[in-house]
Amino acid sequence: MSDSPILVACPHCGAMNRLPRPRLGEAPNCGRCHRAVFVGKPLVLTSGDFDTHAVRSELPVVVDGNLQEEAWMAARVRWADESRACASSVA
Repeated sequence: MSDSPILVACPHCGAMNRLPRPRLGEAPNCGRCHRAVFVGKPLVLTSGDFDTHAVRSELPVVVDGNLQEEAWMAARVRWADESRACASSVA
């Protein structure tokens, strides 16, 4: 595992935080709103904040929902998956 920082979206304000990997377990706070970055519970994402958490953030995301009913989410999940696959093949 690399010691390079990882980008993590704040669940409260959506700010992107660059966190050192070795310190992820130290309950980091957001640089903008100063609240906990890891809240210990699932986030309910909307079409407005999905990209911030699922695409820009480097943490894995588990989607629990009916993708047939949530068409916007199905399209974004496919796009995010393809984007990460392309990025990993380039790196």
